[in-house]
Amino acid sequence: MTCVVWSCPGTRPGSWSSCSRRPSQSATVGSCLPNLLWGPLMHSQALANGHDSVVTVGGLQSNHCRATAVCAKLLGLEPHVVLLVKDQMLQEDPGLSGNLLPMRLSGATLHLCPASAYRAAGGDLAAADHLNEEVAEQLRRRGRDPYVIPVGGTTPLGTWGYLNAVEEFQQQLTELEDPIDHILVPCGSGGTFAGLAVGFHLAQLDGDARRCRLHGVNIQHHPAAYHELIRREAAGLGCSSWAPVTLVDGSGAGYAVAGEAELRFLMDVAGAGVILDHTYAGKALYHFCDYAKVHPERFRDSHILFWHTGGLFGLYTQAERLQKMLPAEQLQVYNS
Repeated sequence: MTCVVWSCPGTRPGSWSSCSRRPSQSATVGSCLPNLLWGPLMHSQALANGHDSVVTVGGLQSNHCRATAVCAKLLGLEPHVVLLVKDQMLQEDPGLSGNLLPMRLSGATLHLCPASAYRAAGGDLAAADHLNEEVAEQLRRRGRDPYVIPVGGTTPLGTWGYLNAVEEFQQQLTELEDPIDHILVPCGSGGTFAGLAVGFHLAQLDGDARRCRLHGVNIQHHPAAYHELIRREAAGLGCSSWAPVTLVDGSGAGYAVAGEAELRFLMDVAGAGVILDHTYAGKALYHFCDYAKVHPERFRDSHILFWHTGGLFGLYTQAERLQKMLPAEQLQVYNS
């Protein structure tokens, strides 16, 4: 993991740091930080218990599903992904855009689940896991023995990966010239947020009121769902307490829906040297910046660390819209 000081557009110079995992040998796997942290733990358990396949669930452009599928194939496990899609998409091939390309190249079987079934099951994280288990049961009836990974890989076992990440982060803190006052992390399924909340408390990084305050931005679901998730993950590790957290509502117009203002923000951030996707990291940073502007007294003269969770492939689905926003002078024709 590396920390690089950078200036987020619209903020004071030098007030932000970016935290991201070092590139993997495989960009297909490496561009999803959470899977790098807990993936080896779960896939090792799948192999140790003799499973022949892996099944997990997420949105159509899920970074988690893509990385899980590729990791599974690499280890000789048959990948299955349950993708939540709009009802009208059931009658058409979803194509190869974004995360679907590496997912399908890895040979993953896509189980398209209509949004209506997801809403009927509750329309929350538990609903996604319920549908995931239904597909797992179908696979068992066909003679397969799937290892079931919940939405986002959010389990107590997966949380151990984030405890390791916090330990590495502690080492980096000693190398920074200025202290980190606030840490921002995107919340999709919530596993990263829950793992860091537990890890920061165990590492005693939450001892000072102004020290490493953890903020999460939910890009879907209601913020209250993540408080319950932290409690459940902590209990699974035998912990009864965790670091104080703040949740900022960044659900906006819905999962993976980006308005023109959000896309322009991503272009501005990219111009500062950091590439973010519109579904997770970029959406979280966009809404947190809005929140910070409304509450400037909470962040004045602070150093904020953005925990970059990766996820570039999904941004390719927005290529046509982004191309229209590019300046004409960016394209030059060579003249001899």
